[in-house]
Parts: sequence; structure tokens; C-alpha cells
Amino acid sequence: MSHRSYLDPPKPQGAPELDPRWQAYARQYAAADSESRHAMRLGLAPDQRAVFDLVWERLGPGLEAASRAPIVPPPVAQRPSHYPKQAPQKTEHSKLGVGIFKFAGWSTAITVAVVAATSFAKPEDGMPGGALVFMAVGALWLIHTARNLEAGAPTRTGTLGCLGFVVLLTIGGATIEEEPSNRPATGAPVARVPAADTGTFTAAQVCQAGVALAMAKSAEIMNASAASEEGVYKIWYRRPSDNSRWDLRCKLEGSRILWASKGGRWRNDPRDSVLTFRVDSDTLIVKDAYGDGSAREGRYQAVNFTESPKPNEPVYDLQVINWQWGQSSDSYVEATGQVRNLSSRRLRVKAVVNFKTADGVFIASDSGMIEYQPLMPGQTSPFRVIARRNPQMQKASIRFTTPLGESLRARE
Repeated sequence: MSHRSYLDPPKPQGAPELDPRWQAYARQYAAADSESRHAMRLGLAPDQRAVFDLVWERLGPGLEAASRAPIVPPPVAQRPSHYPKQAPQKTEHSKLGVGIFKFAGWSTAITVAVVAATSFAKPEDGMPGGALVFMAVGALWLIHTARNLEAGAPTRTGTLGCLGFVVLLTIGGATIEEEPSNRPATGAPVARVPAADTGTFTAAQVCQAGVALAMAKSAEIMNASAASEEGVYKIWYRRPSDNSRWDLRCKLEGSRILWASKGGRWRNDPRDSVLTFRVDSDTLIVKDAYGDGSAREGRYQAVNFTESPKPNEPVYDLQVINWQWGQSSDSYVEATGQVRNLSSRRLRVKAVVNFKTADGVFIASDSGMIEYQPLMPGQTSPFRVIARRNPQMQKASIRFTTPLGESLRARE
């Protein structure tokens, strides 16, 4: 059996251990077991065996040591279980921007402090406590934002600070009533003085006219309740701009009209204007005189006053001008009409018609959006609702809702 398949080594030359082919044969020999080594030696010619013995003498110890050394796998890069947190990067802001925040915050804080001191010393000249609280929080918010920006906080911190300040100031301003009268009562109580002759007008109408002139409102929107034992009338009205309700009090002392907001002080301070009345034939004349000598005057007729509804009368959103229904074809009935927006809001309105039998048993219901969307305050819009006809339909009723189904109060 020939063993020449392992290697056909070259013929002997100068330094055989430097020949790559002998080096390769020596590495194979070092890696082989004893039987394979014996076969490799027998496979060499005598001259080649002498050369290999020389090569193995020089390379063998090193190859033997290398073959006996344990194989150590290369180290595997380990991914860290977590990465260290990076410190937040600071944002450089202009000194002018930070200065504006500081100035706005501290100036608001100083203003709140001054107004609060004034309100404590003279409640009648001060500002409601709720407004002061919101303004103070807004000032602190702005100062805190300025410090954060100065420390390198991101730009969005300034944006959120501005929005928070505006919101707090808006809420604070909303707590201030339209009339600067909702403050603690001050001054000595006014003794009861009989009212002067009101002629053809009632004391309630005189109060309605006086409050209307003081509030710069129309007397037609003023409502009065029955007088209390002290002769005090409750006057209330709804502000046309937003339909909000305002409650006041009024009483007559001689020819003077005294009024106050609900829970507020009477306008009897020497610094207050003097509201008086007199009757000239069928005309009620109300005069509001100021300390500087100027005055305002209002003249009212009996037609200027309407019967006052009860204070808890519902507020209507819509006025149904007219509507009717009937058969429009062999298969359909139709309801048509007009509706007006009585509120101060823009309304999206849907008309809903319910059809019943002569005994009031419900048959069907159908709906349709009115023609003008949205319906502006004071605007009138036509509407039309078509439903499939049922021979039992004898009665119909109408109501109005928003597109989402919220009921709207309608007066017919």
C-alpha cells in the first residue's frame, strides 16, 4: 500500500525547514496520531526521510507544544445590559428672552402685591380674591420658567410657561364680575325712608329703570320680583352678549334709587354716583349724577316695561316663528316652518317631527337639518322635514336638537 497521498515532498535542498512544503508536512505530522505518523514516514523515500528527520528535529518541538496547548476561543464582545444615561444637553437662550420672562413675572407679582394690599385696606376699591390668587400663581409660574430657561432648559419650557401664564391670567380675569360691586358690604346701614310718589309707575318699574340706567342696559330686559318686607326688589336680567344672568337688588328711599349686586354693598357711599327719579306726567325720568358734576338721564314710558317672568323661567334657545305639516304626495308627508335663534351662540340645529295617531299613540319620527347652518344669533331659518306617510297619522309635534342629539329649548 502506498502512502504517498500525504505529501510528495521535495527533494533535499539547503535549509529544508524553510521550505513551505516541508513546513506543511511537519504540521500534518504533528497533528497526526502515532499510526498515521508511522505511515507518513514509510511513505517517504530514504533520502526524503533523512530530510524530514532534519526538519522535524528543528520544527517538531514547537509544533508539538502548539498541538498540546488548549484552544482558547477568541473573546466575544459583550453588549452592555444598559447604556449609561447621558446628561441632558443644555440649551443656550438669549439674555434678552430670559430677561423678558423675569420682568413679566416680577412685575406681575409686584402688581398683585400692591392690589392685594389695597383690597385689604379698602375692600370696596380692591379686586376679588379669586382673581388675585390666579394672577399670583401666574406670576410665580413665569418666574419659575425664567429660572429654568436660565439653567439651560429646552425652548419648549418657555412656550409652556407662556401658555400657562396666559391661561391663569385669563381665568383670573374671568372671576371679576361685570359690575365692580360684588364686594363685602361696607359703611353704616341706611335707615328706611319712605319712597317718593311714583305716579303711574310701580316701585318695581322705577327700580328696573334705575338699574337699567346704571348698567347701561335696556329697561326691557330687566325683570323684578316681589318686594321683601324691607322693600327690597330683586332685579335680574340676561346679558344679550352671552346670555349670562346677572342678579341685583334695589330699593327706593325718597326720590333716590339705591342698588347693589347680589351679596354686594349698597351704592350709598359719598363717592358713589347719586341715582334719583321723578315722574313727569306719563314719563319716568331717572338721573345718575356723578361727583364731577356730570350726569346721565334716561326717560321711560310704561311700554318700556314688560311683565317680569319668574326668576326660574327657562331660557329658550329658539323661537318657532311658524310651522305646519300635511300630506305632500300619496307616499309622503311634509313639515315646514321657520325658526329663530334667541341665544347669543351660533347653533347647529336639527328639526325632529314626531307623528302620532288621533289618540296620541306614537307612529314614527323623522328629522332634518334646518337650511342655515350654523344659525347665527338673531337669525331666522326655514326648515323642512319629509317622512313616509302612514294613513293613521293625525297629529304631529316638533322639537329641535343639535346634530349630536342635545336638546334645544324652543318657544312656540
